[in-house]
Order: sequence, then C-alpha cells, then structure tokens
Amino acid sequence: MNKMKNVMNICTIDDIAIINRGKSKHRPRGDSILYGGNYPFIQTSEIKKSILHINDYENTYNEVGLAQSKLWEKGTLCLTIAANIAETGILDFDACFPDSVVGIIPKEGIADTIYIKYLMDMVKVYMQQISKGTTQDNLSLEKIRKVKFEIPIYEQQLKIADFLSKYDILIENNNKRIKILEQMAEELYKEWFARTRLPKKSEQDKCDIRKEWKIGKLSDIAKITGESIKTEAREAFDYYVPIDCIDSKSITLKRYESISNAISSLQSFKTGDILFGAMRPYFHKVCLAPFDGITRKTCFVINSIDSNYRNYVLLTLFQKSTIDFASSISIGSTMPYVGSFRDLGRLKIIIPDKKTITEFNKILNPILEMLAILSKKNENLVKQRDLLLPRLMSGKLEVK
Repeated sequence: MNKMKNVMNICTIDDIAIINRGKSKHRPRGDSILYGGNYPFIQTSEIKKSILHINDYENTYNEVGLAQSKLWEKGTLCLTIAANIAETGILDFDACFPDSVVGIIPKEGIADTIYIKYLMDMVKVYMQQISKGTTQDNLSLEKIRKVKFEIPIYEQQLKIADFLSKYDILIENNNKRIKILEQMAEELYKEWFARTRLPKKSEQDKCDIRKEWKIGKLSDIAKITGESIKTEAREAFDYYVPIDCIDSKSITLKRYESISNAISSLQSFKTGDILFGAMRPYFHKVCLAPFDGITRKTCFVINSIDSNYRNYVLLTLFQKSTIDFASSISIGSTMPYVGSFRDLGRLKIIIPDKKTITEFNKILNPILEMLAILSKKNENLVKQRDLLLPRLMSGKLEVK
C-alpha cells in the first residue's frame, strides 16, 4: 500500500447501483402457511451477524411464501433499513427477504458489490443517524438516495475490495471452525449426560443414571454473579455486550459494542461467566464470556458454584430443553422474559459426580480453549480491517 490520494468521484447510490426493497406482502408476516419450503428467507438478524457473506438462515418460504415475496439472486448486497439498521451482507445463495431489507445490485463495470458493501459499512453510523424517527427508526430508500459518496474508478474499487475482503474471508473461515468445535462440544455433552434419562419420581428405583449421580435443580450448581453497574461507572470497562451481540445457538461470543452505547440497566460480568438471554429466551442466546465487560439486565450473568462444574453449567444452559423450560416460565406477551434466575434455577437436572466432571473437562477444555483462540484471532482481524477501511475508502491509502 502507498500513501497517496486516489482520484475520487462524487455520486449517489443510484449512479452506481439498482436498489429496491424486499417483499413480504402477506399479513400477518409470521403466518405458518408461508413457511417450510425450499426458498431461504433472510431476516435482519441474519444480516447483522454475517461477516461478508450471508451463509446461514433460520426459516424458508414455500411456494405460497415465494408468491407474495421475491427471490433475489446469489451475490445481491443486502442492507437493513429497519430493526437492525444499516447492517450489510452479500447473499451466498438465492433467497427472499422482507421489506425491512434493501437489495443492491451494482451497475456492471461501474461499481463492485464487495466495494459497495464496505462503502455502506463506512457510512453505517451516518445511516443510523438519519434513520432516527419520533416513534420508530427507519432508513427509507429516499434517505439512502440522498446520501453522497466519494468513490474511485472501478479498477481501484476491485483492488480495495479484494484487499479488505481477505480479512473477512479469514474471519468467515475461523467461524466455520468455531461452528464445528461447538458441535463437537455439544455432542460430547449429549453423549455423556443429555442422553441419560431423567426419571419421574415414581421411577426413582429404576433410574438408569449412575449411582454416584444425583437428581437436583440448576440452582444447586449455578448462581447469579453479575453486579449492578451505574452508567457513570461504565468507563472502567472495555467491552459492552447487549443481548443483540450474542448469536443464537452459539456458545462463542463474536461481537461487542462501544462502551459509550451502554446507557441503563447495566451489570458486570467476568471472564468465564455465562451470559444467558433472559429476554425472549426462545432466541437461544447463551455464550461464554471471553473477557470482563458489561451487559444489560436482559441477560442473566451466571457461573457455577463449584468452578469444576462451569463447563457442565454452560452446556446445560445451552440445551434446547433448557431453552424450552425458560420459554415456558417466561412472563409477558409481546416481549416475554424469564422473571428471575430463581425461576430458571428450578430446572430439574442431573448432577454428575466430581470424578465424572473432571474426566469430562479433560476432553472439553481443549475445545473451549481453541474456541477462545479463534475468537481472539477474529477480534484482531476486525480491528486491523476497521483501521484500514476508512483510509482505503477515502483514498488516503492506495492498494498497489
């Protein structure tokens, strides 16, 4: 890279691309008649957690869903305009998405898809600012079309996009390894513990679990460890992890926000604590904290009473049966939440003996250590990329 000023041209998004909103005409949007087919249906949360490519999805449309929507081609750049505003990702497959997402298709030979993705990332904060509304934030097409950008010639865009995307491809590859390791950890837990049948009271004498193991409650081995933090004390911490930063069905924490975003209802957590999403628990948000930080009280901060049982508590909380139990005891209709850890602590569990737990930890600890290493590598890659991004996109640095 050389320090020099590229020739930059001022333009709007309409000058370099075709943009249109996604479609989801049917009401209610969650109607079951739309789902369960072969067409991936992408939502804002899946775009938010993507790195460069959108390569995961929770729901699919069937033929009825497709008829009231639109199938966008692989390679389309997606930009969120509601809920998680100004998040971006490139489709890794043909997919549908709702009108809370904009599809961006660059004009051939004028702009590059990956370059526009980084261009949108660079102005993300500004996009979020202009989306502010009195009742609900919304980034309309009209607002996007008024934004002026400075971009270099097409050939230079390709060089910048290729350079920056190397960081994101490394992150994506690390995330694939993380996913495999997490699957290994969960399968290990299930093989050792979850496939052991929990007996009913009338079956105690016939119980097939090991004689050294006990039947108890989650609160017998786990406790709340978070401490309330006043907003003015937040500067003592480097990391803020609201519930939105915790990925569904992943024990690895991959994202965090600026500490300046931590405003109210705060609590601290320490390295090795477990964050459990108590707000809308059906989203299945459970992760291991790789650093000290703060979160909101929409999460429970949990750890084991006996440190030997930390891994067991983590994977017990991560089980679908635990998530189902948390959902069943939640209160509130529009935004259900688990009232307190005391309620969650009533969950009936098997408590293995310490000898079994020690042997289990010998196998699981290397997996968790590798997850922590990969997570740290990704954090460093993100910092390097974000340091270079504005300098390359502004033309202060040129890729040679």
